[in-house]
This record gives sequence, C-alpha cells and structure tokens, in this order.
Amino acid sequence: MIFYMTKRNQRNKGGFTLVEVMVALALVLLLAFGLYGTGLMVMRMTHFNRVSIEARALGVQMLEDLASRSKTDVLLQVPFAIYTNYLMRGEEVVRTVRVTGHNSALATVTNLASSAYMEVRVDVRYVSPLTRSPVTNIFSTIVN
Repeated sequence: MIFYMTKRNQRNKGGFTLVEVMVALALVLLLAFGLYGTGLMVMRMTHFNRVSIEARALGVQMLEDLASRSKTDVLLQVPFAIYTNYLMRGEEVVRTVRVTGHNSALATVTNLASSAYMEVRVDVRYVSPLTRSPVTNIFSTIVN
C-alpha cells in the first residue's frame, strides 16, 4: 500500500511555527535581561562591601596603633595630620584623629596634659560606590 502525503499531513508533521519561535525567543530575552540586571547589582554591592571593609580596616588599624601607645606618645602627635589613602580602584579614604581630654568627673578638659584620660576618635570618610554619598565611620578608644 502506498501512502501519499498531502500538504495537510505535512503541516501536522512536527516542528514549530514562526510565532512559537518568536514567543520563546522573547521569553528567553526577558529572562536574560533580568539576570543581567541582577548581576550588575550584585557587582555594585560587592564593590561597596569591599570599599567599606577596606576603609573600616584602615580606621581600626589607626585606632589600634594609637591605643597601644602611652598618653605621652599620643600627646606628642597632637594635632594630628589628615591621613588620605587611595584604595585599589582609586577610592579616596580620609582619616582624621580627634583627641578629647576628660577628668575623673567625666567632664571635658581643654588641657590634655592635665586630663585623667583621653578619648581618641578616628573618623573615616569615604564615598559609597553604591549610593554615591559620603559615609563616615567613627571609632573611639580610651588612652590612659
């Protein structure tokens, strides 16, 4: 027996129509653009976290250095200079040190040499790569 194929049988034979292919392609493109946007946001957040961690590490490093010194050594450095560092991608990190003297009654004194103890503050300023706004972190310790 011989089977003759008609155009009608050929059309139902399999495959996809052009409309089905275009709809599938549009769905794949929407998914790809969504993943691309998510990837960009993850990269920006990773960059922000790296800058933030490095800036804070610089502040903690300076604070630990000052905390390990005696009161006399800290007094010899007053007034402190402004320290500027540049990170790997050129981000600027500015560190400033402020020293406040306190007497035993927790009052602030102007003469640091006659203070019972000193509060040393390190301000770390940098620009957030995520929001493009300035960020300040403050670290403080007591020096006897």
